[in-house]
Amino acid sequence: MGTEFNVSNYPEDSQINTVLVEGSVKIYTENKKDGKTSSRLLTPGHKAAWSNDNESMIIEKVDVSKYIAWKEGIMKFENIPFCDIRKKLERRFDVEIVNHNQLLDKQVYTATFKEESIEEVLNAFKEDTPFNYKLSNKKIIIKSD
Repeated sequence: MGTEFNVSNYPEDSQINTVLVEGSVKIYTENKKDGKTSSRLLTPGHKAAWSNDNESMIIEKVDVSKYIAWKEGIMKFENIPFCDIRKKLERRFDVEIVNHNQLLDKQVYTATFKEESIEEVLNAFKEDTPFNYKLSNKKIIIKSD
């Protein structure tokens, strides 16, 4: 009762994130070696990040607004590489993005978008790191330079 949280768990992501806005959430982990279970209580303003790669959890204080902005149709990126932004754009706009520009994938961005189209979002990124792309049938191909 009175708990507000956000869980992000997508197969292509390396982490499962739980962000708590208010209330409390208990996070359970199981040690695969001995089968023992442990738990931690998540408090408001904190994020629990479970790493699928090394099967460990980190809890840290965060600005929850960037994790729940999607509820108002807002995409907030803070110091995120384009390769991760690409995944979020694919989900938001129901497109596939194929990137052949390795430099762009490594470029880190901080940006906020609300009502922009996919073309407007890509053009905003182009202002910082120039690239060319082609949009056709829900598929965007970013060309290498």
